[in-house]
Amino acid sequence: MRRHATFVTIVALTLAIAALSMPPGMQGVAGRKQKQPDKSPTEKETVTKLLKIQLQAARKAHRAAVGNLEVERTPGNFLVFKGDRHNARPDMVYIWSVRWLHAQRDLSEDKDQRTAAFVDHYKRIKELQATVTKIMADGGQFAPLPGSAVAIADWYTAAAELWLLEERAK
Repeated sequence: MRRHATFVTIVALTLAIAALSMPPGMQGVAGRKQKQPDKSPTEKETVTKLLKIQLQAARKAHRAAVGNLEVERTPGNFLVFKGDRHNARPDMVYIWSVRWLHAQRDLSEDKDQRTAAFVDHYKRIKELQATVTKIMADGGQFAPLPGSAVAIADWYTAAAELWLLEERAK
């Protein structure tokens, strides 16, 4: 019970952090860009440079978070994380995928590129869902994730698909 409460607390804090980390003016979770005043060429270059830094950092952090979810079976038939089990957090895979989405979307020059950003995010989250489901199915009662992990991954997937549908409808 304590493990479940800890996980629920982590998820709640993660969602709060994700909401607070969204750029100002975002509507809904997926958000829409507000009309910005025209910027000078130097300001545009700076913004583009910073967005590229964010994109690369989000990609790197996402890949690390995915790597932390790798598991192996012990001789006692337990599933254990290959690395530090405290860093094996599906919520961090989700958060970094969302940040990657935002940077990719904000660098997009047209609707097709923006839609591609949402498609990429959806694919990453589908992979997360499959990973979590596999860990839970293979691990049974000995899985190294809490029992709510599959439901949480299902929520992430539904949210990603909704955002993609919203973007396509624009």
